[in-house]
Amino acid sequence: GRTPTSYLDLHPDVLGARGAEGDDRLALLLAAVFAAVAVERAEARVWGFAPSGWRNLRIQGQRQTWIDERTDEHHGIEYVIDPPSREVSAPSGRRNFTRTVDVWVGPFPAPTDDGSLAPDDRRRIEVRLIDGADGQVAIELDGRRRVVDVECRDGSWHASSAAGAATWRPGPRFADHAAELVGSGPVAPLPGTVIAVHVAVGDAVSEGQLLLVLEAMKMEHKITAAGAAVVSEVRIGVGDRVDAGDLLVVLDALDETP
Repeated sequence: GRTPTSYLDLHPDVLGARGAEGDDRLALLLAAVFAAVAVERAEARVWGFAPSGWRNLRIQGQRQTWIDERTDEHHGIEYVIDPPSREVSAPSGRRNFTRTVDVWVGPFPAPTDDGSLAPDDRRRIEVRLIDGADGQVAIELDGRRRVVDVECRDGSWHASSAAGAATWRPGPRFADHAAELVGSGPVAPLPGTVIAVHVAVGDAVSEGQLLLVLEAMKMEHKITAAGAAVVSEVRIGVGDRVDAGDLLVVLDALDETP
């Protein structure tokens, strides 16, 4: 009763505090990641026996992007989960399942202009996951164990431990190219050759109108407009080779509001 309503105004550091920092905060993020993995595996009726991201010929781990709901920071996470092993936990003798996970944290290496990958500067961590109670993740980072309470709330994952709390949400798995079509323009969905161009600079186009045709993988791919726009630039011509992600036509969106 002795806390005035002006308390937060007088103590702005309270609102600005991030809570857990360093590996304590990373433990909250990884606890959310692997709690989500456990739920996804439990709901997989056919492939639930296989670790998340399992492949016959694995060239990389499972990659995900997670977003801090407080700061909107994006965190790249890549992991490889080993098959479970058993360990006896004293003094009760209860057997716990333990998984070892190799984790890489940081921005994913991106291709440079010449097509080569940039140096991989991510941090690599060895993580151990120990079976715990429902709603808890016992996680060991580089030899230090932490117990994190995890709860899913409307698609976001709230994680808390003795060090603090944080809320994370999974980022989109695939780029939303549709969002790029108006206001910038359509991009090549895969490498190919332009075999037809149906618009010119100054043309007004409507949603679904054919802009151009690409030939790739012995198939024709029709590139259409996502909405009403005016063509301000055509960056390709018939016979041109394009790479995946190349901007093909620049569109200026039209306001259809009456």
